[in-house]
Amino acid sequence: MKELLPNIYQATTILKAGPVKIISAMHIITGGDEIVVIDPFTLSETETEALEALGKPTHILITGGMHVRDAEIYREQYGAKILANREAVPKLGIPVDDAFGDGETLPGGLGVIEMSGVSSGETIFRHNQGEGTLIVGDALMNFQPSDRGFLMRLLGFAENLGTTPKLFMKDKKLAGQSYRKLLDHEFDSILVSHGPPILQDGKIQLEKVVEALRL
Repeated sequence: MKELLPNIYQATTILKAGPVKIISAMHIITGGDEIVVIDPFTLSETETEALEALGKPTHILITGGMHVRDAEIYREQYGAKILANREAVPKLGIPVDDAFGDGETLPGGLGVIEMSGVSSGETIFRHNQGEGTLIVGDALMNFQPSDRGFLMRLLGFAENLGTTPKLFMKDKKLAGQSYRKLLDHEFDSILVSHGPPILQDGKIQLEKVVEALRL
């Protein structure tokens, strides 16, 4: 586990998505009495100790229907509350303690940006420290060439920063609108769940991605 930015930490692992194994990240936000964990998976003993050194997790945020992961384990172990977008709740398969929608502010001071059209309730969280940071589940990915096997290329996963493949979008036209509206927000860093983090010039890179969209 490492600190990417002040009060923002990341742990990574390899998770299986169907026949594909992909690098996946979870993020931890600290501040005051709140320890917010986003899309958590089970950590090693050493990383668990590092997490607990920051404090006991108080809230678990889920970015979308495919990122439930080990949220219930964290709730059972720490008593943390699970929060998810109300549009995603029916897909999660677990009970949540609270639901949120676009434009709300959550524990950790995280703003909710709902990515309508990408998938039901797909959410990006915006942390407002510095020039702003986006914390993303599946709406944006940053796969490196070595991460993209034949099947991933066939399915349309982009090299470097890219959107959810069009094949998996719920509504392509609406998704295109969401990606363009995302640029209305201020941010410099993009912390993705899949691929290395973009710690600077993230908005510049995303502008190029959005400009190339044909949605």
